[in-house]
Amino acid sequence: MLRVILVAEPPPEQSEAVAAALESTPLTEVFAASGMLPASNRIASLHSLTATRDDRFDAGATALEAILGVAESSEGTIAVVATSGVVRDVLVHALDAPVPEDRLALDAGAIAEVEVRTDAPWTVNRINDACHLGPLG
Repeated sequence: MLRVILVAEPPPEQSEAVAAALESTPLTEVFAASGMLPASNRIASLHSLTATRDDRFDAGATALEAILGVAESSEGTIAVVATSGVVRDVLVHALDAPVPEDRLALDAGAIAEVEVRTDAPWTVNRINDACHLGPLG
């Protein structure tokens, strides 16, 4: 089983709060979509890791393929920092339900969590967790 922590495009001023929220989560890898490397590196640095820039996390369909590829070859917990659209695509796939884009809100810097299995349906454990960001206005 692979646990995937998805972070929805945190702006620079939220990178520290997001990294701190994930500090106690044992991560084995951190992946960054285009433009997400600074936040990804901040998360990775707290785990003595280096973030990997991966173009497959720039779009939902290829992100799903990438996640499945990692799930087939390893276990543990990875973090993926990507756009809210990619995070939404992964969540909709995990829920196995057609969810209109405007019905699944994701705050910038929010965290979602999915358990990925190659032999069973995926499980969503968290959606739009933004409590580490303080009051959102």
